[in-house]
Amino acid sequence: MRFSGTVQLISQTLSNDALGRPQATETTGPAIPCIEEAVGMNENYVAMSAGFKPDVRLKVRKTEYANQPHMLYESERYKVIRTQKAEKGFVVIVGEAVNRG
Repeated sequence: MRFSGTVQLISQTLSNDALGRPQATETTGPAIPCIEEAVGMNENYVAMSAGFKPDVRLKVRKTEYANQPHMLYESERYKVIRTQKAEKGFVVIVGEAVNRG
């Protein structure tokens, strides 16, 4: 198994400002190795019927992923729409592009 690229996972921390309003602070993690996989036709149809458009499917080491809601891959920002366990020690992250034109 060869890693074909890198991805940066983006975590969010919620806190309250001086007036008690919730504020999200994002932290972009370091680049971690990943393997890009094709989004399957069945997976695409199921996601689209639920209102999502899966644009990218990446496999990373399970120890690197801690439920981050967003990621940066090839200079594009993605929202994590689904994850699944893969073979031992890996997790698959499916993302939807955030900035569609």
